[in-house]
Parts: sequence; C-alpha cells; structure tokens
Amino acid sequence: MASKPRDEVMKQIAELRRRMDPDVLDSAERIARAHLGLPSKPSEAVRLFQQAMAGNSRQKAEILAEVERRVARMKTRH
Repeated sequence: MASKPRDEVMKQIAELRRRMDPDVLDSAERIARAHLGLPSKPSEAVRLFQQAMAGNSRQKAEILAEVERRVARMKTRH
C-alpha cells in the first residue's frame, strides 16, 4: 500500500530533525513559540535548577554539579 503524502513529509521532517544541531533546533522552537504567542519553554539549565530546588539535598548536589559541567562545556565550545 502506498503511503500517504503526509506520512512521507513527516518522515522527511523527522530525518531533518535528527540531523540538526540540538542548539539550532532549540533556538528555532523558541522563536516559533514567541512568534505564535505560546508560552516559552524553560531552558535545560532552568529545568535542572528547578528540579534541584525541589529535590532532596543529595539530588540537589548532583543536579547542580551537572549544571556546572554543562556550563563549563559551553564555555569551551565558544
């Protein structure tokens, strides 16, 4: 059975998304949300920080250490 044109287009979009840089994809999503008037999606750092503040002290230390590692990696990339 031949697939529908919509299914083909969705497969192509999925393939493009897999090949895109995650930072570019995230930026595009933020711009689209702002353009459409949708609420903004919190960044990964904000999400991890909120998770750390809601967790117990052991989990908090682990999550904050992960945030610090990611920030250090970002500084070396730029």
